[in-house]
Amino acid sequence: MTRQPSRAPRTDGVDARRSGRSRCFGRPRIGLRGAPWLCACAALCAAAALLQPAPSRADGGQKPRSSRKADQTPQRSPADERLLEAVRTGDAHGAAVALQNGADAGARDDTGTPAIVRAASQGRADLVRLLLDHKADRNASSWYGKLAITEAARGGFLDVVKLLLDTPGRVEMRDSSHSTPLILAAAGGHEALVAFLLARQASVKAVDDSGATALIVAAEHGHGRVCEMLLERKADIEAADRFGRTALMRAAANAHERVAKLLIERRANVRATAKDNGTALHDAVVGLSMVPADLRARRIGILDLLFEHGARVDARRDDGSTALMEAAEAGCADLVRYLLDKQANPDIVDSQGNTALDRAILRQRTDVQALLRPVTTRKPRGSA
Repeated sequence: MTRQPSRAPRTDGVDARRSGRSRCFGRPRIGLRGAPWLCACAALCAAAALLQPAPSRADGGQKPRSSRKADQTPQRSPADERLLEAVRTGDAHGAAVALQNGADAGARDDTGTPAIVRAASQGRADLVRLLLDHKADRNASSWYGKLAITEAARGGFLDVVKLLLDTPGRVEMRDSSHSTPLILAAAGGHEALVAFLLARQASVKAVDDSGATALIVAAEHGHGRVCEMLLERKADIEAADRFGRTALMRAAANAHERVAKLLIERRANVRATAKDNGTALHDAVVGLSMVPADLRARRIGILDLLFEHGARVDARRDDGSTALMEAAEAGCADLVRYLLDKQANPDIVDSQGNTALDRAILRQRTDVQALLRPVTTRKPRGSA
């Protein structure tokens, strides 16, 4: 049989497909369907790999917070349960019996709070002493960063703090908010505890996670005697938090007139500015605008005090706001009237071109508008 001569391959791609060659790449195809399908599969595999969950902790990954807390759920014996219940209810005898029956002095409840932290937060020196005698870790913290010594300081429990302060360095221990025992005691106005901590050389320069010192938080909460104690230890009266607000500004914001007067007598700067260029006057007006009018009338003395010591009525924040604008926007007619009596300028405009009257109109403060229209020479924005 005569052998037929082979045909020359076609150039339109048909014979290229039959011969196993790619018209695009000129390479032999591999397998049943060829390289393009393999490329597609490889792309799908790569996408699937990206969608795989993060590796477990054993593989160097990190589980979600909820999973980590679930993994930390303590395994407790019946004796541990009895100990935690006794601590929760303040039953010292029951706690002693549970410890004698083998309870772990470091047992934690379902929130991850160690028994010693719970006892310290309740001011139970007897329970704290009992737990320490059974080797409880005085440095143990809850899942949320609470420590026995900081919780005791927060509550003003001097006897408990004395038990826990076994070494000088512990006086500067910090909780999850970066607060030291002194900062927490000052915030609570616990004078005896503040005196004790200062005697143990607690630092008056320490700051919490907002940048506030013990003096700043004491002033904010109106604890005048604590402020005096801290100033006697050379606390910096002009120290500012991370927003640039000083002790005087925080006292003014909460209308603590007696504390503000103390700070001013110790030469606090009434004209000091925060990072937004706000002053103690701004803070005082904003603070007063948040309380009922009858209560505001009894606290207006904080403004008198600031003006007596040089506060500038038309001081402006970075956005151009004056105290008058903020009072008008809040709808406080009594504050607007007071500031106008102090010669506040109603024609000043903020960075948006608004006067105090414009702000009152935007907020529909009709009583404030009635006060400002006769004294404002600028036409309201949008008027003909």
